[in-house]
Amino acid sequence: LEYIKKMKNDKLNGGNSLFVTLSKDGVLCANRDEKIYHVRLKDEYKDMVNYSAASRPGSTNGAGDVFTGEVAVINTKRRNADPTKVAMRASKASIRHIGYDGPISYSSFSVSAYK
Repeated sequence: LEYIKKMKNDKLNGGNSLFVTLSKDGVLCANRDEKIYHVRLKDEYKDMVNYSAASRPGSTNGAGDVFTGEVAVINTKRRNADPTKVAMRASKASIRHIGYDGPISYSSFSVSAYK
């Protein structure tokens, strides 16, 4: 949290959205309006994804790379994309990478303002 605040305050993000992954606890993302959001799976989906990851040892290796790659692809195509939607799509890509193949959509996530 402190890192994302410092990046925004120092204007190191060049006006771009910022993302900090929190492993199984979701993603913090910040946009240009100085707000920070916490995007995470709803509990019922989190349990299913965690079970899937636990059944495949080593499956989380590279999940952060997949997340970062998806953010880059989305931001290349849509510079002003809503960072919470970007976080959800990139999280979905990471979740697929670790082996979960069940249902997952925007409604599988919760978004809250981070204090």
